[in-house]
Formats: sequence, C-alpha cells, structure tokens
Amino acid sequence: MNIFDNINPDNRRKIENYIEDEENKRFKNNHPKKTEAQLVQLMHEKGILFNITDREKAKVRLRESTYYFKLGSYRHNFDKNAKGKYKYLEFAYLEDLSILDMRFRNIVLSASLNLEHSLKTLINYIISKDKNEDGYDIVKDFLNEKNFDLDGLYRLYSKQNHYLHNLKSKHSDCTSIWVLLEIITFGGLSQFVEFYFDGDRPFKMRLKHAAALIKFAKNVRNAAAHNNPIILNMRKVSLISPDQKIMRVNNEIGLQSKIYRNPKINDILSLFYLCDIYCSKGIKSHLLEELEAFRDRCEKNADYYKKNQHLLDLFESLNLMIDYYQNRW
Repeated sequence: MNIFDNINPDNRRKIENYIEDEENKRFKNNHPKKTEAQLVQLMHEKGILFNITDREKAKVRLRESTYYFKLGSYRHNFDKNAKGKYKYLEFAYLEDLSILDMRFRNIVLSASLNLEHSLKTLINYIISKDKNEDGYDIVKDFLNEKNFDLDGLYRLYSKQNHYLHNLKSKHSDCTSIWVLLEIITFGGLSQFVEFYFDGDRPFKMRLKHAAALIKFAKNVRNAAAHNNPIILNMRKVSLISPDQKIMRVNNEIGLQSKIYRNPKINDILSLFYLCDIYCSKGIKSHLLEELEAFRDRCEKNADYYKKNQHLLDLFESLNLMIDYYQNRW
C-alpha cells in the first residue's frame, strides 16, 4: 500500500509539492542565498571588475539601490573569454545599463499608454460612424469569436480596482464598446483590433497597421509594464522576418537587416511605428523629447561600450530611429 493512499487528494498534493526531488535540491545547492558581500565576490569570480565602482560601493548599491538578479542580468550583453569570464566588463557598466534600461522602459510605457488611448479613440469613432452598429452587438460578436472572458475581467475590477468598481454593477449585463474599451487590457485591445480588421466591417482599413503590428508592440509594452529588462540578450536571438510595412520603414531609417530582424528590436520599432501612424502631433512631439533626452543620457558613458559591438549596434540603431522621427514629428 502506498503511504498516500489514505490521504485526501488536496493534502496529498500539498505533501507531494513539499517533497523536493533531487534536481531541485541540486539547483538550490548551486544557487544559494547570498549576502551582498558574497554577491560581489561572485561577480569578481565571473570576471566583473570594480575599478570604477569599488567593491564597498558596489555592496551599498546592491543593498540600497538595486538587487543582483536585476543588475546582474545585464552581464549577458557582454562576451566571455576562453576561460568563461567576462571581457571588458565593469560593475559600473551594469549600473549604467540598468539606468538606461529603466529610462527606456519608462519611454516605452508612456508610448504604449498613448498608443492605447489613440487606438481606443479611433475605434470608438469608426464604430460610431457605422450606421448598422449599435455599439453593443460588436461586443457580443467579439466575445463569441474570441471566447473573451468579460465576466472574469469584471470580477478582477470589482475585487481589485475601486476606480472602476461601479462599472460592473451598471454595465456587466449589457456591455457597450465604449465601456469595453474603458476596462480592456492592452492584450485584450490587441485581440479586438485583430478581430475587427479580420471581419467584413466598414472603416476597417483604418486599423490595418495596428492589426498587423500591435501584437509586437504588446510584447515590449508588457516587458516595460512588468519592469522586465529590455536591453538584455540582444545578441543571442533567432532572427525573424518582419512585416513588410515595418521592413519598408526600417530600410528608410537605414537599419541593418541583422538589427531589425532581431525580435526585440522589431517589437520596439513596431511600437514607435504605430505611434507615428495613430498618435496626435502633440503626443509625438512629447515622445520625441523623451527619446532625445534618452539619447543624451546614452552619450554620458558611451566609452563604457566602445568594445561591445552588440550594444554599439543597438545604440546606433536607436539614434537612426530618433533621427528618422525627428524629421517626421
């Protein structure tokens, strides 16, 4: 008889989850919890240098300003030597990259919010112009075709969001497009745009660019919203074939094929391309100011990356993109 046979299923699962297998034990032994002093020593053993920021200051940074799992992740942008240690990598470079990445994530998130607002405004407008649409049937069609969990979305807001709490009691039984767009996530908006464009609907060509590229913009938007590093592992990727629209613009910008075929770069380029198409002149002007300020900040410690061709290519590509939109915005 198995010792679990007489234990109720819920308790059995709890016990089984608690009992570690050998693989998990080995993983924990290889990745134990460390103090900031131990982490600095670990970085030193990996070849990371402390000539600009010394070890004591590095310990303070890891204790008060950031944490190793976040900061250390940027080391993957650098090459290793034959002995498996990082080449030309200072702790200060990781600090600088983490700051640049934080600033760029903020720009991406701002651009995404403005794109989201602009697309919702456009969708409201084109549906209001459709004489055969009452604003309610389109929601029913969307929910059915995409199997969209509107009830789950309302439950989420009723429990966690007191700003939109009243929407559930008033609109959950009969939801209009203008209410749906108020509560839908960016991922849900992406689904709706694709749904609308795929159907036989008037004015759908107004959304053709968004329908083709919003799924890519969503990727980088979600990374920024969840505070995930963006300037990370730019070199170790499988290249993709971008949409023809974005390829045309990339060629106008002057980007190398190996750059814009990087999926992360493609996501970034798609976001700014959609902002160019759908956002107002005022929004684009402000976005350009943010991008120009970011470029100035990149120049502050440009010498840090003069031996890292991967990052040099990235920064040059961002420069070319900013130059391109300077002439348009």
